[in-house]
Amino acid sequence: MEKFFRNPSTVSEASLVVTAILYMVIIASFIPSIVVTASTFIILIKIALTILIFVGIFGFIYTLFIKDKRKGKQKLLFLLLHFVSLCAVSFGIYAYVLFKSFAP
Repeated sequence: MEKFFRNPSTVSEASLVVTAILYMVIIASFIPSIVVTASTFIILIKIALTILIFVGIFGFIYTLFIKDKRKGKQKLLFLLLHFVSLCAVSFGIYAYVLFKSFAP
């Protein structure tokens, strides 16, 4: 585990994989046959979004520490993917708060 956190490229890649998995969990939770009740759905979304925000920030910060010259394009791609992920989550939360009063 100690070697894992010393290599920022590996941490950034792992956080992107976890981000993709969490997005799949969020999308799959919209299928009515998987989630039984509305409260279970809300709890699942809140937990997934919280983890998604922390993993995104963690991966973004670790991407800044990639120093290998050969991974310059990879660093830019990882920064862009983490930034887009954080923007998507932020916009989703903003839209939820904005439209919360319209739904019963």
